[in-house]
Amino acid sequence: MTTVAGLGTPDNLHPMQQKFVDAAGFQCGFCTAGMIVTASTFTEDDLDDLPNRLKGNLCRCTGYRSIDDALRGDRNAEQVTEGASCGRSQRAPAATRVVTGVERYTLDTQVEGLLHVAVLGSPHPHARIVSVDATAAEALRRACSALSP
Repeated sequence: MTTVAGLGTPDNLHPMQQKFVDAAGFQCGFCTAGMIVTASTFTEDDLDDLPNRLKGNLCRCTGYRSIDDALRGDRNAEQVTEGASCGRSQRAPAATRVVTGVERYTLDTQVEGLLHVAVLGSPHPHARIVSVDATAAEALRRACSALSP
């Protein structure tokens, strides 16, 4: 089985990964790995039937235009190395990490001391809250405050 991490590395991109970087063929990156792996198997003839060829890959961000550009080799972004970048279509700073599958997502990040919240929905569609016992929550807040510098 080939994954996007098996196609190339940030230092040595597969040609399809490079096309996605050059065309800015991704946004959030969630679907990017599947799009690139699928597209890496395409021939020139497959480009005439992209809607059918990509039907198993869903993208919620791009509207597929930049993905189509990537598959056709159109460049929409440049690596700005010198001079003013204003008015130029710059490559996303995380582009090579996204197309190689090494970019972290928000939920992949662990923060020391981070608290999580749980939301408890009411089992009653219409009810009046007559009291709230916040004793446990207040104790937790105090304990966390004691840990902060």
